[in-house]
Amino acid sequence: MKQSRVIYDNNDNFALRYRMPRLLAGAVSVIEAWVARRSLLHIVPAPSRWLRGGPNLRIVRNVPSRSLVDQALELARTRGYQRPSRFTLYVNGWLTEGRGMGTLMAALQMVDVRELKVVIAGRIGCEAASELAGWPCVEYVGELGVVEALATYFRTHAAFTYYDPSVPINVLAEPTKWGDCVVTGTAFIANQEILGVADYLRIQGCFCTPYRDAGGLASLFRRLVEQPGLALAAGARLTEMATTKDWDTQMAAVLDEAWNDTP
Repeated sequence: MKQSRVIYDNNDNFALRYRMPRLLAGAVSVIEAWVARRSLLHIVPAPSRWLRGGPNLRIVRNVPSRSLVDQALELARTRGYQRPSRFTLYVNGWLTEGRGMGTLMAALQMVDVRELKVVIAGRIGCEAASELAGWPCVEYVGELGVVEALATYFRTHAAFTYYDPSVPINVLAEPTKWGDCVVTGTAFIANQEILGVADYLRIQGCFCTPYRDAGGLASLFRRLVEQPGLALAAGARLTEMATTKDWDTQMAAVLDEAWNDTP
């Protein structure tokens, strides 16, 4: 098969991202595979996102660019951001039911919210998120720019990263939030159905509970409130994992390879 002189940046497998009839999903999957095979290079954010492999497959991890990290560090420094003594949870991004907002609200109703704080940033997309934004324990900071959103990690202990496993691509998720946590030394809480979380669990850099287990999430919150050092230690272990190059460095290597392979 003749190869096309294009790079296929497959950050979100279309056939897995949306709920669609089985026949349609199958057809889209075949098209995606065809494009991947014909491309000069095929980029995905993690090996789990394309189990078929292939000689042209390249991994570019979802981590921030060097310039973005430097700007976030400077903003955090000038604003004096630091992790407070009270356990603080960071909830950011697209705040929808499919991102665990219902489970989060149910869990927070089971704990003494006077003992923790929740910083919420992002676009409110469901009733649960809208209600949470008005709670006394919550600081809703609205929709932030990418630099401030990254800098905000430095004043929290853990990020909330839940993804509804009934959506196929979510099971294979490699969230940018995890990369943000690695570069900022912030622990994260994920639902255990996400396959990619195994590498982070192995080094004890995160915490996991089932997606719809509000009681289990509440128990975890109580433990992190009582022992805030647990989240700090997990975040520190994530920084030791930070061997992945910045996004722009990774992408530059891929582009160089493509350029050198072009006749």
